[in-house]
Amino acid sequence: MANVYNDNAHSAAASVGTTGGHGEHGQAHEQHGSGLYWLIGTILAIVTAVEVFWPLLGVGEVGLVGGLVALMILKGAMVVMWFMHLKGDAPVFQFVFIAPLTLAVVFVLAFLLLFEGTHAGVAG
Repeated sequence: MANVYNDNAHSAAASVGTTGGHGEHGQAHEQHGSGLYWLIGTILAIVTAVEVFWPLLGVGEVGLVGGLVALMILKGAMVVMWFMHLKGDAPVFQFVFIAPLTLAVVFVLAFLLLFEGTHAGVAG
């Protein structure tokens, strides 16, 4: 009786690894090799260091916010494209993810500019 349960557990575990889930994720990593992921991780670490020291450059308020937003978009795009494997997906899936993200960033920046400085805002 114990062998039946072990055989079922073994076959269930084998089927999970071959039919989807993390099995496909592992295959995607094997396709590129770990060197690419180390390179992307290194680039992300360098961009993070630039973000930390960016305020010390004295680029002004607009340059500070604009530069940090640009670096944020760069890092987010790299994570999504390589670590979430969007780079290999169909263009329609890339569009479905990137279009709303782009609209959100544009609206946030527009509202930051709208309520910045001496502008009285919506209330007058």
